[in-house]
Amino acid sequence: MNVGKLLPNDYIADRWTYQSREAVTRLENVVVDYTPGTPYLYGSTFYYDGGWSGRSTIDTHYDVRNRNACNDLQPEDYDDMSDSEGSRYNEYTWTSGGQQITRWYTDVRGSRYDYSTSYSSRNDRCQIRLRTRDIVEQREYRQVNTPVYEQQQVFSHYDYKPVTFNVSGLKAGGSTWNGSVDLPVGNEGLDTGVSWDGCIEERQTVRTTSFSPIPVAAYDLDIDRMPTTGDPATQWGPLLETAVWGRYDNYGNRTSGTVSTSNNLSRNFSYTCANEARKLQRWDTPSDFDAYLDDLDAIGSTYHDIGLIWGARLLSPTGIFASENAASDTGGAIDRHLIFMTDGDTVTSSTQYTSYGVEWYDRRRTSANSAPSTSDLTTQVNSRFLAMCNAIKNKNITLWVVSFGNGVSAGSITNLRNCATSGKFYNASNSAELLTNFRSIANDISQLRLTN
Repeated sequence: MNVGKLLPNDYIADRWTYQSREAVTRLENVVVDYTPGTPYLYGSTFYYDGGWSGRSTIDTHYDVRNRNACNDLQPEDYDDMSDSEGSRYNEYTWTSGGQQITRWYTDVRGSRYDYSTSYSSRNDRCQIRLRTRDIVEQREYRQVNTPVYEQQQVFSHYDYKPVTFNVSGLKAGGSTWNGSVDLPVGNEGLDTGVSWDGCIEERQTVRTTSFSPIPVAAYDLDIDRMPTTGDPATQWGPLLETAVWGRYDNYGNRTSGTVSTSNNLSRNFSYTCANEARKLQRWDTPSDFDAYLDDLDAIGSTYHDIGLIWGARLLSPTGIFASENAASDTGGAIDRHLIFMTDGDTVTSSTQYTSYGVEWYDRRRTSANSAPSTSDLTTQVNSRFLAMCNAIKNKNITLWVVSFGNGVSAGSITNLRNCATSGKFYNASNSAELLTNFRSIANDISQLRLTN
Protein backbone atom coordinates (compact mmCIF):
# COMPACT_ATOMS: atom_id res chain seq x y z
CA MET A 1 0.00 0.00 0.00
CA ASN A 2 1.35 3.38 -0.99
CA VAL A 3 0.27 5.31 2.10
CA GLY A 4 3.61 5.94 3.82
CA LYS A 5 3.93 9.58 2.89
CA LEU A 6 0.41 10.31 4.18
CA LEU A 7 1.64 9.48 7.69
CA PRO A 8 3.51 11.56 10.27
CA ASN A 9 7.17 10.64 10.75
CA ASP A 10 6.46 9.12 14.18
CA TYR A 11 4.23 6.45 12.62
CA ILE A 12 7.16 4.88 10.76
CA ALA A 13 9.76 2.96 12.76
CA ASP A 14 13.35 4.23 12.90
CA ARG A 15 14.72 0.71 12.41
CA TRP A 16 13.32 -2.08 10.25
CA THR A 17 14.45 -5.57 9.30
CA TYR A 18 14.80 -6.61 5.65
CA GLN A 19 15.85 -9.71 3.73
CA SER A 20 19.08 -7.99 2.75
CA ARG A 21 22.84 -8.35 2.87
CA GLU A 22 25.65 -7.36 5.20
CA ALA A 23 29.27 -6.89 4.21
CA VAL A 24 31.75 -9.06 6.14
CA THR A 25 35.33 -7.83 6.52
CA ARG A 26 38.66 -9.44 7.42
CA LEU A 27 41.82 -7.98 8.98
CA GLU A 28 44.61 -7.49 6.47
CA ASN A 29 47.86 -5.57 6.10
CA VAL A 30 46.94 -2.73 3.79
CA VAL A 31 49.40 -0.43 2.04
CA VAL A 32 48.59 3.09 3.24
CA ASP A 33 51.63 4.94 1.91
CA TYR A 34 55.10 4.53 0.40
CA THR A 35 58.48 5.68 1.67
CA PRO A 36 60.16 7.47 -1.27
CA GLY A 37 63.39 5.93 -2.56
CA THR A 38 66.34 7.73 -4.16
CA PRO A 39 65.87 8.50 -7.87
CA TYR A 40 68.53 7.03 -10.17
CA LEU A 41 69.35 7.26 -13.86
CA TYR A 42 68.09 4.07 -15.47
CA GLY A 43 69.31 4.83 -19.00
CA SER A 44 69.69 7.39 -21.79
CA THR A 45 68.75 7.54 -25.42
CA PHE A 46 70.11 10.10 -27.91
CA TYR A 47 68.24 11.24 -30.99
CA TYR A 48 68.60 14.04 -33.52
CA ASP A 49 66.14 16.86 -33.67
CA GLY A 50 66.11 18.35 -37.16
CA GLY A 51 68.70 18.20 -39.98
CA TRP A 52 72.35 19.20 -40.36
CA SER A 53 73.36 22.78 -40.88
CA GLY A 54 75.38 23.73 -43.95
CA ARG A 55 79.16 23.28 -43.71
CA SER A 56 81.12 26.45 -43.09
CA THR A 57 84.89 27.16 -42.95
CA ILE A 58 85.97 28.00 -39.45
CA ASP A 59 89.76 27.97 -39.89
CA THR A 60 92.38 28.03 -42.74
CA HIS A 61 95.97 26.79 -42.59
CA TYR A 62 98.76 27.39 -45.19
CA ASP A 63 102.05 25.68 -45.91
CA VAL A 64 100.47 22.32 -45.19
CA ARG A 65 102.61 19.73 -46.99
CA ASN A 66 99.91 17.16 -47.90
CA ARG A 67 96.37 15.91 -47.26
CA ASN A 68 97.38 13.72 -44.37
CA ALA A 69 98.93 16.69 -42.64
CA CYS A 70 95.71 18.60 -43.27
CA ASN A 71 93.64 15.80 -41.76
CA ASP A 72 95.86 15.87 -38.70
CA LEU A 73 94.68 19.43 -38.10
CA GLN A 74 90.97 18.38 -37.99
CA PRO A 75 89.43 18.64 -34.45
CA GLU A 76 87.64 15.66 -32.93
CA ASP A 77 83.85 15.55 -33.36
CA TYR A 78 81.97 16.06 -30.08
CA ASP A 79 78.56 16.64 -28.48
CA ASP A 80 77.92 19.74 -26.44
CA MET A 81 75.20 18.86 -23.85
CA SER A 82 75.64 21.91 -21.67
CA ASP A 83 71.93 22.97 -21.74
CA SER A 84 69.88 22.61 -18.54
CA GLU A 85 67.93 19.42 -17.91
CA GLY A 86 64.21 19.87 -18.64
CA SER A 87 61.24 19.04 -16.38
CA ARG A 88 60.00 15.45 -15.96
CA TYR A 89 57.27 14.07 -18.20
CA ASN A 90 55.41 10.81 -19.01
CA GLU A 91 55.49 9.83 -15.36
CA TYR A 92 54.07 6.37 -14.67
CA THR A 93 53.82 4.28 -11.50
CA TRP A 94 53.30 0.55 -11.02
CA THR A 95 53.89 -2.07 -8.39
CA SER A 96 56.18 -5.06 -8.63
CA GLY A 97 57.09 -7.51 -5.89
CA GLY A 98 55.25 -5.40 -3.34
CA GLN A 99 57.25 -2.28 -4.17
CA GLN A 100 56.10 0.80 -6.00
CA ILE A 101 58.17 1.86 -8.99
CA THR A 102 57.87 5.29 -10.50
CA ARG A 103 59.38 6.05 -13.91
CA TRP A 104 59.74 9.40 -15.66
CA TYR A 105 61.74 11.05 -18.41
CA THR A 106 63.65 14.31 -18.83
CA ASP A 107 65.32 15.88 -21.86
CA VAL A 108 68.71 17.58 -22.17
CA ARG A 109 69.17 19.47 -25.41
CA GLY A 110 72.54 20.00 -27.08
CA SER A 111 74.46 20.14 -30.39
CA ARG A 112 76.49 17.63 -32.36
CA TYR A 113 79.74 19.17 -33.83
CA ASP A 114 80.93 17.41 -36.99
CA TYR A 115 84.30 18.51 -38.55
CA SER A 116 85.81 17.88 -41.96
CA THR A 117 88.79 19.22 -44.04
CA SER A 118 89.36 20.56 -47.50
CA TYR A 119 92.93 20.48 -48.89
CA SER A 120 94.39 22.37 -51.90
CA SER A 121 97.81 21.16 -53.10
CA ARG A 122 98.15 24.14 -55.45
CA ASN A 123 98.83 26.49 -52.57
CA ASP A 124 99.26 24.00 -49.71
CA ARG A 125 96.05 25.29 -48.10
CA CYS A 126 94.07 23.32 -45.51
CA GLN A 127 90.56 24.48 -44.56
CA ILE A 128 88.75 23.26 -41.45
CA ARG A 129 84.97 22.99 -42.00
CA LEU A 130 82.14 22.49 -39.49
CA ARG A 131 78.48 21.51 -39.56
CA THR A 132 76.13 21.17 -36.55
CA ARG A 133 72.91 19.41 -35.70
CA ASP A 134 70.55 19.64 -32.68
CA ILE A 135 70.62 16.53 -30.50
CA VAL A 136 68.44 15.45 -27.54
CA GLU A 137 69.42 13.14 -24.71
CA GLN A 138 66.29 11.49 -23.28
CA ARG A 139 67.09 10.38 -19.75
CA GLU A 140 64.95 7.71 -18.03
CA TYR A 141 64.86 7.92 -14.23
CA ARG A 142 63.41 5.43 -11.81
CA GLN A 143 62.57 5.50 -8.13
CA VAL A 144 61.72 2.46 -6.00
CA ASN A 145 59.39 3.29 -3.10
CA THR A 146 59.00 0.99 -0.08
CA PRO A 147 55.40 0.25 1.07
CA VAL A 148 54.12 1.31 4.49
CA TYR A 149 51.58 -1.17 5.90
CA GLU A 150 48.70 -0.75 8.32
CA GLN A 151 46.25 -3.37 9.57
CA GLN A 152 42.73 -2.61 8.35
CA GLN A 153 39.39 -4.33 7.91
CA VAL A 154 38.80 -5.03 4.21
CA PHE A 155 35.81 -6.49 2.37
CA SER A 156 35.66 -10.27 2.38
CA HIS A 157 32.13 -11.23 1.28
CA TYR A 158 28.44 -10.60 1.78
CA ASP A 159 26.20 -12.46 4.19
CA TYR A 160 22.75 -12.48 2.63
CA LYS A 161 20.31 -12.71 5.54
CA PRO A 162 17.77 -10.62 7.50
CA VAL A 163 19.43 -7.32 8.48
CA THR A 164 18.06 -4.49 10.61
CA PHE A 165 18.78 -1.00 9.23
CA ASN A 166 18.36 2.52 10.51
CA VAL A 167 15.82 4.03 8.10
CA SER A 168 15.18 7.23 10.04
CA GLY A 169 16.96 9.18 7.30
CA LEU A 170 13.69 9.10 5.37
CA LYS A 171 12.14 11.39 7.96
CA ALA A 172 12.27 15.08 7.10
CA GLY A 173 10.17 16.33 10.02
CA GLY A 174 6.45 16.38 10.77
CA SER A 175 4.68 14.72 7.85
CA THR A 176 7.45 15.52 5.37
CA TRP A 177 9.52 12.72 3.87
CA ASN A 178 12.75 12.27 1.97
CA GLY A 179 12.69 10.13 -1.16
CA SER A 180 15.70 7.98 -0.27
CA VAL A 181 17.95 6.85 2.57
CA ASP A 182 21.61 5.82 2.58
CA LEU A 183 22.11 2.19 3.61
CA PRO A 184 25.30 0.04 3.64
CA VAL A 185 24.13 -2.29 0.88
CA GLY A 186 26.25 -0.92 -1.96
CA ASN A 187 29.39 -2.32 -3.54
CA GLU A 188 31.53 -3.98 -0.84
CA GLY A 189 29.18 -2.64 1.85
CA LEU A 190 29.48 1.03 0.99
CA ASP A 191 26.54 3.33 1.66
CA THR A 192 24.26 3.78 -1.31
CA GLY A 193 21.04 5.69 -1.81
CA VAL A 194 17.96 3.46 -1.52
CA SER A 195 14.85 5.11 -2.92
CA TRP A 196 11.41 4.97 -1.30
CA ASP A 197 8.22 5.38 -3.28
CA GLY A 198 5.89 5.46 -0.26
CA CYS A 199 4.81 1.82 -0.02
CA ILE A 200 4.98 0.33 3.46
CA GLU A 201 5.31 -2.94 5.31
CA GLU A 202 2.61 -3.72 7.85
CA ARG A 203 3.16 -3.61 11.56
CA GLN A 204 3.09 -6.57 13.95
CA THR A 205 0.81 -9.47 13.10
CA VAL A 206 0.30 -13.00 14.43
CA ARG A 207 0.53 -16.41 12.79
CA THR A 208 -2.93 -17.93 13.09
CA THR A 209 -5.77 -19.31 11.02
CA SER A 210 -8.52 -18.04 13.31
CA PHE A 211 -9.60 -14.40 13.22
CA SER A 212 -12.89 -14.57 15.09
CA PRO A 213 -12.18 -12.63 17.16
CA ILE A 214 -9.17 -10.79 15.73
CA PRO A 215 -6.17 -11.59 17.98
CA VAL A 216 -5.25 -8.70 20.27
CA ALA A 217 -1.59 -8.83 19.14
CA ALA A 218 -2.54 -8.61 15.44
CA TYR A 219 -1.88 -4.88 15.24
CA ASP A 220 -2.02 -5.03 11.45
CA LEU A 221 -5.75 -5.83 11.69
CA ASP A 222 -6.45 -3.21 14.37
CA ILE A 223 -8.13 -0.36 12.51
CA ASP A 224 -7.77 2.26 15.20
CA ARG A 225 -4.58 1.47 17.16
CA MET A 226 -2.32 4.51 17.33
CA PRO A 227 1.41 3.82 16.88
CA THR A 228 3.68 4.29 19.88
CA THR A 229 6.88 6.18 19.09
CA GLY A 230 9.86 3.91 19.63
CA ASP A 231 7.76 0.72 19.53
CA PRO A 232 8.20 -0.80 16.04
CA ALA A 233 5.57 -3.45 16.78
CA THR A 234 2.95 -0.70 16.57
CA GLN A 235 4.60 1.24 13.75
CA TRP A 236 4.98 0.62 10.04
CA GLY A 237 8.17 0.18 8.03
CA PRO A 238 9.15 1.63 4.64
CA LEU A 239 9.10 -0.92 1.84
CA LEU A 240 12.55 -0.61 0.23
CA GLU A 241 12.93 -2.58 -2.98
CA THR A 242 16.67 -2.13 -3.55
CA ALA A 243 17.56 -3.09 0.03
CA VAL A 244 16.10 -6.58 -0.41
CA TRP A 245 17.42 -9.84 -1.87
CA GLY A 246 15.94 -13.33 -1.92
CA ARG A 247 18.42 -16.14 -1.35
CA TYR A 248 19.28 -19.32 -3.24
CA ASP A 249 21.65 -22.07 -2.13
CA ASN A 250 24.42 -23.67 -4.21
CA TYR A 251 21.88 -26.01 -5.81
CA GLY A 252 19.59 -23.23 -7.04
CA ASN A 253 16.98 -23.76 -4.34
CA ARG A 254 15.50 -20.98 -2.23
CA THR A 255 16.84 -21.00 1.29
CA SER A 256 15.96 -19.19 4.49
CA GLY A 257 19.51 -19.64 5.75
CA THR A 258 22.42 -17.25 5.39
CA VAL A 259 24.16 -17.26 2.01
CA SER A 260 27.80 -16.12 2.04
CA THR A 261 29.36 -14.99 -1.23
CA SER A 262 31.45 -12.18 -2.62
CA ASN A 263 29.17 -12.03 -5.65
CA ASN A 264 26.19 -9.74 -6.15
CA LEU A 265 23.16 -12.03 -6.05
CA SER A 266 20.06 -11.47 -8.15
CA ARG A 267 17.04 -9.98 -6.38
CA ASN A 268 14.99 -13.17 -6.69
CA PHE A 269 11.65 -11.51 -6.01
CA SER A 270 9.09 -9.39 -7.83
CA TYR A 271 7.92 -5.98 -6.73
CA THR A 272 5.21 -3.48 -7.55
CA CYS A 273 4.09 -0.37 -5.69
CA ALA A 274 0.64 1.04 -6.34
CA ASN A 275 -0.11 4.71 -7.01
CA GLU A 276 0.03 6.91 -3.94
CA ALA A 277 -3.23 6.83 -2.00
CA ARG A 278 -5.17 9.97 -1.15
CA LYS A 279 -6.74 10.93 2.14
CA LEU A 280 -10.44 11.68 2.31
CA GLN A 281 -10.98 14.97 0.57
CA ARG A 282 -13.55 17.06 -1.21
CA TRP A 283 -13.32 17.08 -5.02
CA ASP A 284 -14.86 20.32 -6.26
CA THR A 285 -13.75 19.79 -9.86
CA PRO A 286 -14.88 16.53 -11.48
CA SER A 287 -12.06 16.68 -14.02
CA ASP A 288 -9.49 16.61 -11.21
CA PHE A 289 -11.09 13.49 -9.79
CA ASP A 290 -11.21 11.92 -13.25
CA ALA A 291 -7.53 12.71 -13.82
CA TYR A 292 -6.60 11.05 -10.51
CA LEU A 293 -8.56 7.92 -11.38
CA ASP A 294 -7.14 7.79 -14.90
CA ASP A 295 -3.61 7.73 -13.47
CA LEU A 296 -4.28 4.68 -11.31
CA ASP A 297 -2.59 1.51 -12.56
CA ALA A 298 -3.84 -2.02 -11.90
CA ILE A 299 -0.49 -3.73 -11.22
CA GLY A 300 0.79 -6.57 -9.09
CA SER A 301 -1.19 -9.37 -7.52
CA THR A 302 -4.60 -9.23 -5.82
CA TYR A 303 -4.51 -8.95 -2.02
CA HIS A 304 -8.04 -8.12 -0.84
CA ASP A 305 -7.06 -7.79 2.82
CA ILE A 306 -4.50 -4.98 2.69
CA GLY A 307 -6.64 -2.72 0.51
CA LEU A 308 -9.57 -3.06 2.86
CA ILE A 309 -7.38 -2.50 5.93
CA TRP A 310 -6.21 0.88 4.70
CA GLY A 311 -9.62 1.89 3.40
CA ALA A 312 -10.90 1.32 6.92
CA ARG A 313 -8.02 3.27 8.51
CA LEU A 314 -8.57 6.27 6.25
CA LEU A 315 -12.31 6.30 6.99
CA SER A 316 -12.45 5.46 10.70
CA PRO A 317 -13.56 8.36 12.95
CA THR A 318 -11.63 6.92 15.92
CA GLY A 319 -8.36 5.91 14.32
CA ILE A 320 -5.11 7.47 13.13
CA PHE A 321 -6.92 10.04 10.94
CA ALA A 322 -9.63 10.88 13.49
CA SER A 323 -8.52 14.52 13.79
CA GLU A 324 -9.34 14.98 10.10
CA ASN A 325 -12.64 13.15 9.76
CA ALA A 326 -14.28 12.54 13.13
CA ALA A 327 -17.00 15.08 12.39
CA SER A 328 -18.21 17.35 9.62
CA ASP A 329 -16.96 20.92 9.24
CA THR A 330 -19.97 22.07 11.22
CA GLY A 331 -19.53 19.43 13.89
CA GLY A 332 -22.26 17.14 12.64
CA ALA A 333 -22.22 13.37 12.54
CA ILE A 334 -21.09 11.66 9.37
CA ASP A 335 -22.69 8.67 7.71
CA ARG A 336 -19.75 6.61 6.50
CA HIS A 337 -19.54 4.48 3.37
CA LEU A 338 -16.65 2.40 2.10
CA ILE A 339 -16.77 1.08 -1.46
CA PHE A 340 -14.48 -1.87 -2.10
CA MET A 341 -14.00 -2.91 -5.72
CA THR A 342 -11.90 -5.81 -6.99
CA ASP A 343 -11.32 -7.24 -10.44
CA GLY A 344 -11.00 -10.88 -9.51
CA ASP A 345 -10.01 -13.68 -7.20
CA THR A 346 -7.38 -13.37 -4.54
CA VAL A 347 -3.99 -13.88 -6.23
CA THR A 348 -0.92 -14.31 -4.06
CA SER A 349 2.75 -15.12 -4.60
CA SER A 350 5.36 -16.23 -2.09
CA THR A 351 8.11 -14.49 -4.08
CA GLN A 352 6.49 -11.08 -4.34
CA TYR A 353 7.61 -8.27 -2.03
CA THR A 354 4.37 -7.30 -0.28
CA SER A 355 3.20 -5.43 2.79
CA TYR A 356 4.37 -8.44 4.80
CA GLY A 357 7.82 -8.69 3.21
CA VAL A 358 8.87 -11.35 0.74
CA GLU A 359 6.58 -14.02 2.13
CA TRP A 360 8.74 -17.05 1.23
CA TYR A 361 11.56 -15.61 3.37
CA ASP A 362 9.84 -13.40 5.98
CA ARG A 363 6.92 -15.74 6.86
CA ARG A 364 5.31 -13.13 9.07
CA ARG A 365 1.83 -14.59 8.81
CA THR A 366 2.52 -18.23 7.96
CA SER A 367 4.52 -20.95 9.70
CA ALA A 368 8.05 -19.91 10.50
CA ASN A 369 9.25 -23.48 10.02
CA SER A 370 8.25 -24.03 6.40
CA ALA A 371 7.87 -22.03 3.21
CA PRO A 372 4.30 -20.90 2.49
CA SER A 373 2.45 -22.34 -0.46
CA THR A 374 0.17 -20.26 -2.65
CA SER A 375 -2.75 -22.01 -0.96
CA ASP A 376 -1.44 -21.01 2.49
CA LEU A 377 -1.16 -17.37 1.48
CA THR A 378 -4.53 -17.27 -0.27
CA THR A 379 -6.21 -18.75 2.80
CA GLN A 380 -4.50 -16.15 4.98
CA VAL A 381 -5.55 -13.24 2.76
CA ASN A 382 -9.16 -14.43 2.52
CA SER A 383 -9.43 -15.05 6.28
CA ARG A 384 -7.99 -11.65 7.15
CA PHE A 385 -10.18 -10.02 4.51
CA LEU A 386 -13.38 -11.42 6.01
CA ALA A 387 -12.24 -10.49 9.52
CA MET A 388 -11.66 -6.93 8.37
CA CYS A 389 -15.08 -6.84 6.65
CA ASN A 390 -16.74 -7.66 9.98
CA ALA A 391 -14.59 -5.12 11.86
CA ILE A 392 -15.63 -2.39 9.42
CA LYS A 393 -19.32 -3.20 9.63
CA ASN A 394 -19.07 -3.31 13.44
CA LYS A 395 -17.98 0.35 13.30
CA ASN A 396 -21.31 1.28 11.63
CA ILE A 397 -19.63 1.84 8.30
CA THR A 398 -21.71 0.79 5.31
CA LEU A 399 -19.53 -1.52 3.26
CA TRP A 400 -20.27 -1.72 -0.45
CA VAL A 401 -18.49 -4.43 -2.42
CA VAL A 402 -18.26 -4.50 -6.21
CA SER A 403 -16.86 -7.46 -8.15
CA PHE A 404 -15.84 -6.51 -11.68
CA GLY A 405 -15.06 -8.82 -14.58
CA ASN A 406 -15.79 -12.31 -15.81
CA GLY A 407 -14.17 -15.46 -14.51
CA VAL A 408 -14.39 -14.70 -10.77
CA SER A 409 -14.72 -17.99 -8.92
CA ALA A 410 -17.86 -18.93 -7.03
CA GLY A 411 -15.88 -19.06 -3.79
CA SER A 412 -14.63 -15.50 -4.27
CA ILE A 413 -18.14 -14.27 -5.09
CA THR A 414 -19.35 -15.85 -1.85
CA ASN A 415 -16.57 -14.17 0.16
CA LEU A 416 -17.25 -10.79 -1.44
CA ARG A 417 -21.00 -11.10 -0.85
CA ASN A 418 -20.45 -12.07 2.79
CA CYS A 419 -18.08 -9.12 3.16
CA ALA A 420 -20.61 -6.50 2.08
CA THR A 421 -23.28 -4.93 4.25
CA SER A 422 -26.52 -6.78 3.58
CA GLY A 423 -27.86 -5.84 0.14
CA LYS A 424 -24.74 -3.84 -0.76
CA PHE A 425 -22.95 -6.36 -3.03
CA TYR A 426 -22.78 -5.84 -6.81
CA ASN A 427 -21.36 -8.07 -9.49
CA ALA A 428 -20.51 -6.37 -12.82
CA SER A 429 -19.29 -8.47 -15.71
CA ASN A 430 -18.62 -5.50 -18.03
CA SER A 431 -18.12 -1.74 -17.99
CA ALA A 432 -21.77 -0.93 -18.69
CA GLU A 433 -22.92 -2.96 -15.69
CA LEU A 434 -20.19 -1.39 -13.57
CA LEU A 435 -21.44 2.12 -14.40
CA THR A 436 -24.99 1.09 -13.59
CA ASN A 437 -23.85 -0.33 -10.25
CA PHE A 438 -22.01 2.84 -9.28
CA ARG A 439 -24.95 5.02 -10.26
CA SER A 440 -27.12 2.88 -8.00
CA ILE A 441 -24.63 3.24 -5.14
CA ALA A 442 -24.40 7.00 -5.67
CA ASN A 443 -28.18 7.38 -5.74
CA ASP A 444 -28.51 5.39 -2.54
CA ILE A 445 -25.85 7.39 -0.72
CA SER A 446 -27.21 10.75 -2.00
CA GLN A 447 -30.52 10.14 -0.24
CA LEU A 448 -28.71 10.44 3.09
CA ARG A 449 -28.26 13.71 4.93
CA LEU A 450 -25.79 14.88 7.56
CA THR A 451 -27.40 15.50 10.96
CA ASN A 452 -26.37 17.57 13.93
